Amino acid sequence: ALVPFLGSTLHQKLVAFRLGLVTLMIAFLVIGTFQLAILGVVLVGFGYAVSVSASYSCLPMVIAASAPEDEHQTHKKMEKLAVGMNMAGSGFSMIVSNLTIGVIKDHASYRWACLFLAGMATCGVVSVSWVRCFCPEPVWLPSEPSREMEETTPGEAEQPNLHRPRSAGALEIEDEYYQASA
Repeated sequence: ALVPFLGSTLHQKLVAFRLGLVTLMIAFLVIGTFQLAILGVVLVGFGYAVSVSASYSCLPMVIAASAPEDEHQTHKKMEKLAVGMNMAGSGFSMIVSNLTIGVIKDHASYRWACLFLAGMATCGVVSVSWVRCFCPEPVWLPSEPSREMEETTPGEAEQPNLHRPRSAGALEIEDEYYQASA
């Protein structure tokens, strides 16, 4: 429900990503500095939802801007790799962040832990701003069908072709494979 409001171009989604991170930074400052927990938690929820939605929805566009469309579907492979690396990086960062917050909390107050999280959000804002400045707009949109799909003849459309590229999501199961083997 949130993704349509994040924009449709890469640069709009990166602006939304940055907005989510700035909201997280403000939220942690509100919690740590002003000790307004309820307002801070509401801002954390909003900032997290916006930043994660914008992050994952702009990944295909970053790949489209970086990798040329070719007959071997290299950009799709790169997109899957980028999503996997994003998940692995997020998981690793959460582990390190939780351990760091535990150490901070053991030796200082919760206020310092919130300032650490605000600093991490600031690093994210800088990173997204860097990507926005140096990443060009994609010349094709990831949701557009490839040229090979447009060149199919009516006879080919009736026969399941397992080698024909599809503009589907990374987790979609190839129904044609199961229909062809039945």
